[in-house]
Amino acid sequence: MATIGTLANRSRLALDDNAYSVWLAVFVLFLTWWLLQLVLYGMRAVRARSEPSVQLPILEEIERPARDTEWLGKVEAARKAARDTFLMLFPAAVLITAVGGDYTLTVLTWVFFLLAIFWQLGALATESPSVHAAFTLLSLALLIGIFVLALKRAP
Repeated sequence: MATIGTLANRSRLALDDNAYSVWLAVFVLFLTWWLLQLVLYGMRAVRARSEPSVQLPILEEIERPARDTEWLGKVEAARKAARDTFLMLFPAAVLITAVGGDYTLTVLTWVFFLLAIFWQLGALATESPSVHAAFTLLSLALLIGIFVLALKRAP
């Protein structure tokens, strides 16, 4: 006897297999966004504990290690990339669910998902603005393609 939450009983939901797959990609992007958010909160808390609450003149001469701020910036960039890709894919998933997704839209959604994961890993690897601009342009082009194909299916 299966409950409503199991995969075997998915037919009771208003989602077909393609829309279900798209929402799975959206949910995983949401989880990566919040996992990176938690990592960022942790890094900021560790940094706040290591800094003295009272600034003494002698401590102003001591610089914070560059590696600490470098990783903080990279995780912040990866978090922003995860947030942006989640916010890009969410309306596409709503549209795909509304018009009824097909195999092509599902494949394009998962290609967008892989591009989003590579964007987040690229943000962790480098802070180059050109890399982020390239991923943004690729993501927007792919997302516009998803929207156009989904809107063609609309009645």
